Amino acid sequence: MGEGIQWPQIIESMGQRRKALRFTSIKKSEEESTSDQWRFEETKRRLLDYASPFGSRLQVDEMTVEELASKMRRIKKRGKGSEWLVFNCMFKLPHMEKKRRRIHALEFLKLAKELLSTHKGLVSFGDGEAMDNSENTNTFSAFFNKNLVYYQLIFESLELYFPAHLAEARVAVESLFLSPQVCSFSWLQNWEEIRSATDSCGEIGLQGKRVSKENLLQAKELVNERETPLKVRIEEKRQHEMVLEWKGTPLVRVSTWKTT
Repeated sequence: MGEGIQWPQIIESMGQRRKALRFTSIKKSEEESTSDQWRFEETKRRLLDYASPFGSRLQVDEMTVEELASKMRRIKKRGKGSEWLVFNCMFKLPHMEKKRRRIHALEFLKLAKELLSTHKGLVSFGDGEAMDNSENTNTFSAFFNKNLVYYQLIFESLELYFPAHLAEARVAVESLFLSPQVCSFSWLQNWEEIRSATDSCGEIGLQGKRVSKENLLQAKELVNERETPLKVRIEEKRQHEMVLEWKGTPLVRVSTWKTT
């Protein structure tokens, strides 16, 4: 669920339709730190405050993957499977402070597939390891060089977009979120994981759901494509995947999936 900044439009839309809406944030374990719990409570309060003027029937809660699975199975047994579910998995995006392994994302996606077999819905998967690893990354040295280019471009994009009077803020973002990720040992772990699971959603049996032209145009408008080096496109052979690029280099891939 993150900081909650991506949800206002959905809250407004569901409020206009008089539909109930629930956000469930997935936590790693029961032994969550005090700071993590405080962050969730602050995000929850902010979302509920935002929803109030729109008459949105919003609920916000937090649980582990295991707790979510148990809850949904109980609902299934009671015959209340009318909910429309969206599983939103954002993995290793540049602004994320905490880094989880790909296997953790795969566990969440497997649960999504299981629950979507009895409920209507879809999966959205944002992959921050956006480089095309299908070619020329058979060796770690090639993967290492691609990472150097990738992070160089992210630093470059930050420098362009941050106003000069916010230079200190830009340095803080670089130091807190990006610099820790420039680590050869971490890249080696990523390379080994990617080689064993290059397409997690497809491998577990989910089917790509085509991205609409309307969504593509909205994304292009959002990044101000006409006036910046940022570009958004849909993969020719993967019509369910949208790619955000900076000067032709992929930064983030976002795909949508459904059950077969």
